[in-house]
Amino acid sequence: MGRTVEVKLGARSYPVHIACGLLDRVGELLVEIAPCRRAVIITDDNVRALYAARLASSLAQAQIDSLVISVPPGESSKSLETLAHLYDEFARLHVRRDELVLALGGGVIGDLAGFAAATWLRGVRFVQVPTTVLSQVDSSVGGKVGINHPSGKNLIGSFYQPLLVVIDPDTLRTLPSAEVWSGLAEVIKYGFIADRSLYERVATDIRALAAEPGSSLWEEILARCCEIKATIVQSDERDLGLRHILNFGHTLGHALEAATGYNRLRHGEAVARGMVAALWLSHWLRAFPEEELEASLQVLEQFPRPELDDLVAREIVPHVAHDKKGTSAGQKWVLLDRIGSATVIQDPPAELVVQAAEKMLR
Repeated sequence: MGRTVEVKLGARSYPVHIACGLLDRVGELLVEIAPCRRAVIITDDNVRALYAARLASSLAQAQIDSLVISVPPGESSKSLETLAHLYDEFARLHVRRDELVLALGGGVIGDLAGFAAATWLRGVRFVQVPTTVLSQVDSSVGGKVGINHPSGKNLIGSFYQPLLVVIDPDTLRTLPSAEVWSGLAEVIKYGFIADRSLYERVATDIRALAAEPGSSLWEEILARCCEIKATIVQSDERDLGLRHILNFGHTLGHALEAATGYNRLRHGEAVARGMVAALWLSHWLRAFPEEELEASLQVLEQFPRPELDDLVAREIVPHVAHDKKGTSAGQKWVLLDRIGSATVIQDPPAELVVQAAEKMLR
């Protein structure tokens, strides 16, 4: 059956196609909007073994030759070193501007491949083929691409929209359970900031969603998340206002990732803990209702808990200063007035931030 969400950005508009089995139709979809002779598939070693051959076969059926560049899996590949490796491979393969870069994998691959495409020859067309929950509901849509710096997450990057996003929920079936839960953190985030009914549905079905990735429950939820993301991006493509609300749970979540060297926690695990902190700050500073606080915390407590006993709140909080949402006027924080209604404030009291970080670590 399938769903299509349009990201309407004028000349940079593109469709997000969502349906089981779409991985085998990528070539067919490309012929319709971006005919070319050759494409470079960028993926990681794990996803390559699972899906690269299928994607290459789909391209071959559309008379598109393909080459595969694979990098190690994990957040550590969002680095200057890995980016330089991609540039070296592009040079060796003589990648031209009229060819395509396809990002096959999770958020790390989408961000890394997208930034490489944006900066090679001042811009090569690229397509997102996300294979994780997190990338399917969030990072593949909206055009944010980039890599990490030791000082903070995603500090080096650009806005560079894809030509097309192809989401095949079947690829979720091969995900480890921890990766599914990590993506569900971003799913519930959309409910918190913009859609109470989505929050309630996910809260009710969260264990079934985690246990059966790619099941019939997923297609509608993926589409709804993409619809919310598209609406926000259309209003604020370059992240100057409304788009900040997508950062709910990310300010301290990113600080937690930075404090642990980007190699201990999955992104969604850090965001889930960051949302705990943001909910407490919402209660203290925005009169977020106590009954909604308690219900929300109970939902988040169902997520697997990373081992954080060795961390100290006051040592994590300084990493917030490097968050990319910061401005010369101060740091922006996303809080809730109610479930489904987010707001952005600036520089909450420092001691409350520490207290919220302590709640996050418990």
